[in-house]
Amino acid sequence: MRRAGSIGERLYRGILRLYPREFRDRFGREMTAAFRDSQGDARRSGWRAIAAFWSQIAGDAFLHAPGEHIHMIRQDVRFALRTLRTSPVFTVVAIATLALGIGANTAIFSVLKAVVLDPLPFEQPDRLVRIWEKNDELKIAQFSASVPNYYSWREEARSFEDLAGWRGGSATLTGGGDPERVSLAQITASAFRVLRVHPVIGREFGAAEDRPGADSIALLGYRFWRSRFGGSPAVMGTTMTLDGRPRTIIGVMPADVVPETNVWVPLAADLSQEQRGNHMMAVMGRLAPGVTLDQARQEMDAVAARLGQRYPKDDRGWGIVMMSFYEWIVPQTLRGTVYVLFAAVALVLLIACSNIAGLLIARAAGRRREIAVRLALGATRTRLVRQVLTESLLLAAIGGAAGILLAYWGVSALRASLAALLPRGDEIAIDPFVLGFSLVVSIATGALFGSLPALFGSRANVGASLKDGLRSTSGGTERLRGALVAGEVALAAVLLIGAALLGCRSRASRASWRRSRSAIGSWPRSKACRGSAAPASRAARRSSAATRACRSKRSGRARSATSRSRRTGGR
Repeated sequence: MRRAGSIGERLYRGILRLYPREFRDRFGREMTAAFRDSQGDARRSGWRAIAAFWSQIAGDAFLHAPGEHIHMIRQDVRFALRTLRTSPVFTVVAIATLALGIGANTAIFSVLKAVVLDPLPFEQPDRLVRIWEKNDELKIAQFSASVPNYYSWREEARSFEDLAGWRGGSATLTGGGDPERVSLAQITASAFRVLRVHPVIGREFGAAEDRPGADSIALLGYRFWRSRFGGSPAVMGTTMTLDGRPRTIIGVMPADVVPETNVWVPLAADLSQEQRGNHMMAVMGRLAPGVTLDQARQEMDAVAARLGQRYPKDDRGWGIVMMSFYEWIVPQTLRGTVYVLFAAVALVLLIACSNIAGLLIARAAGRRREIAVRLALGATRTRLVRQVLTESLLLAAIGGAAGILLAYWGVSALRASLAALLPRGDEIAIDPFVLGFSLVVSIATGALFGSLPALFGSRANVGASLKDGLRSTSGGTERLRGALVAGEVALAAVLLIGAALLGCRSRASRASWRRSRSAIGSWPRSKACRGSAAPASRAARRSSAATRACRSKRSGRARSATSRSRRTGGR
């Protein structure tokens, strides 16, 4: 019987640990004594009374223990507020420092999330690929494809659900208002199957309408539809004139289509008029289920080799470059730049935490006599640590709230300035995920800069502090503050090195941003390379070395092909 009683008492003491320690120190003995009396009565009444007794104990603990913890936290928060009000200068400086650090981290994280971390707005985006041609002999890394080669790829490659192509350009819109130069994309009907997108109004065109001599139709980009036609559904079925050719509007594409253009029209390629050496087409594809990117590369390399043997005049020496849509839209150089920028603002926040920790340690040194008095009166070191941490977390919470307000303003400025430079820059925003990140950063920041002062302040020597005040611990205080200063200098050095690396990467990133801009803002435009190929991006068109090599390797045949390309492009 005594053994059963001891087991029940140990279990009850374990349940009491659900309550705060101060509560247990104050009422634990009385509650244990009452438990012994009630347990004896329950044992004498039978097993049903024992079950009801333990059920009541467990229910009381789960109902009242959280309330006691909340009561203790409320007391700590009130004490922290009174303490912070006694030193307004320190409070304002700490909150302002944290607001700037947390606000900068929140704003840059919103850029990181929108540009790098968020998935592309397509169904199964990891299966979408972008395809170029290359020529190692001519040192051409990425060039557009020719229309005949695209159709040969569609016939011979089995690694794709489908392939799609487009040619970018512009046209003059007349009728229904002032004449306007608009961006234009000539696309294949298979693009809708590859991207798995559908118009928000109307319909897409099919394979029968993507043929020479078919009806002249057009799809509008969402933003162009809103700006030019006021977002009116009545535009469906009406006619607009592009470069003097009437086209019937059959639909409006959604706003999140990547890339976007003002007007989409069928490519309607006439292979009898297309030159295999005239590289003016961008190509994308969707991998077949179970096919990896490497497997598709191997098959396309084999296809390119067969085309080189079959058409040595135009395709000998040309190979394939393939990458995922994500790698195309968000290049590695751009991702590295954004990550370095985010690391830089994180280091700034760490330096701010070190500064605030140093200030808190100085305040704790000034309050050592107060802490010693409280310890002498019976306060536990755990309670003192909790109160200092509560003060730190309260500072971090206020600073975090102010930082989120600053981040809202900063994100608006970043979106306005980066929308034209970064892929998906217009999607930069503060959403629930970013707010959750800010909350985690605020809590981690408060715990980071509050832990050292809390542990330092609770180690007070009661007798020495009451007799000598600060003198007995000034050496430890100075050593700890010196270590913090050394840490700040080290972090500042790392920050400077990171800034230098960020500057070194800026030139490469500009080219990547421009390629990303073409991927987001409009369909990439191609021009005929004289007798050979057209670069798939502005960066490639600026490659004078590749152009000179292209000109030198092609002689009379290249010049004749060039003249044909110019005449074709002029029409």
